[in-house]
Amino acid sequence: MFNYSGRLFTFGCSFTSYNWPTWADILGRKFSYYENWGSPKAGNQWIFNSLVECVLKNDITSSDTVMIMWTGTNRVDAYLNKKWVHSGNLVNLKNDELFDKNYIKKFFDHRGFLIRDLASITAAMHFLESKKIPYHFLALSSFDELLKWGDDNIISPELSDVYELYQQTIKKINPGVFEVIYNSEWLSRLPRPNLKKITEKHIENYIKKESTIIRYNQIKGCDWPSFNDYCLGKFENCTALIKKELKEYKSAEQKYIKKIKDGFNKGINSAVGMSATVHGDFHPTPSEALEYLNKTFPTWEIDDETKKWVDDYTTKILGDDFLEVLQTWKTSNVNLKDRL
Repeated sequence: MFNYSGRLFTFGCSFTSYNWPTWADILGRKFSYYENWGSPKAGNQWIFNSLVECVLKNDITSSDTVMIMWTGTNRVDAYLNKKWVHSGNLVNLKNDELFDKNYIKKFFDHRGFLIRDLASITAAMHFLESKKIPYHFLALSSFDELLKWGDDNIISPELSDVYELYQQTIKKINPGVFEVIYNSEWLSRLPRPNLKKITEKHIENYIKKESTIIRYNQIKGCDWPSFNDYCLGKFENCTALIKKELKEYKSAEQKYIKKIKDGFNKGINSAVGMSATVHGDFHPTPSEALEYLNKTFPTWEIDDETKKWVDDYTTKILGDDFLEVLQTWKTSNVNLKDRL
């Protein structure tokens, strides 16, 4: 199904690039080369622009694979001061410097945004096919669901002409995560990872793991006390010079700990502000992302090592080790500074 000897390039929003491994990262492990061009809060306009830029920069060919998870249609991407900014879901915004209530009132139109994005997806489809590049279209939520009245499965009269015009494009998009994993109900999958449950005690415990005997022994001088004696404050037999070195070490260690704490707090505040709800974070866990891949591509096979890797990450983000993942996880994102 996939040419693993070739390169994989993935595109999307936070369901593609997030605080822990996504469907893209799981699939990318099997390819000889992998780049994740996803970005949190991104809309379909930015995803389309990223695709074109990536294809041209990397000379993507028929031996490579492109995977795009299209996002919701109620998003805006703007290029300001030599960088892209994203609105995220406009309907959920409360206080935003750029996309405030006045912007939404003046410019948001569900039908118009749907037309805009389906045109971009159609252009992406023809662009890839003209270059004979293998591709798969995924979705955060199925596009035909956006064209229906509530739950009664009837196409909205206001959108039926859009559906008819773009039906060939919509057919190219695989069922969305919302339908496949969450059965069209976010609360169907509980419990969720929840950053709000992280306390100062969790942070302290993680820092203790980082500031261990290994770190002490890497830094200490040859005449320093043992790590155990250092922790107990047994410095009686130390010279004045060693006591001075220990004092400097303690000061440096406190700065190191503060740096870790500041990093955690910044990351937690950013992530909580982006996705926290009463029930937690509804971005798919690694296990749910794997489930989505298995259901979308039934013939795709996963090796035991990757399965264990997915399970381990899922266990961490549902437990106290969530902090470790937040601090250390990095996808294969290309540097945003290197992009147009």
